[in-house]
Amino acid sequence: MTGIRVGETVYSLEESVNGASLGDLYALKVQTRKDGSPGVSVKTISESLTRAGELASADGFSMLDLLDDELFLQNLAGLAFLARRKAGEKVTFEEAAQVSFQELQIIPDEVDEVEVPKDSAADLLE
Repeated sequence: MTGIRVGETVYSLEESVNGASLGDLYALKVQTRKDGSPGVSVKTISESLTRAGELASADGFSMLDLLDDELFLQNLAGLAFLARRKAGEKVTFEEAAQVSFQELQIIPDEVDEVEVPKDSAADLLE
């Protein structure tokens, strides 16, 4: 399970996004729409996470690049909002966004160890 840690609580990333109610998606869009910005949506969150992954794998990457990106920060706060709302917490976007960057973490799926058969090429190295 890919998760998102907000403070001390870990939420399922997939359930938070895929299981978001229409009301929560609408509230997120409305509460984040301002100054000509269309607001945060599942699409913008997905695009921001993809872009962050691409930047993180590039030479010369600095976390400061992401922290300087207003849209990335807004989408990350939107993800925290959806996670907390899916868990039944009655928070606004502004309240969900009050988490510090250090208290927010995307937790990737755990990779299962692959069992090597006994008569494999690995035995030749013994």
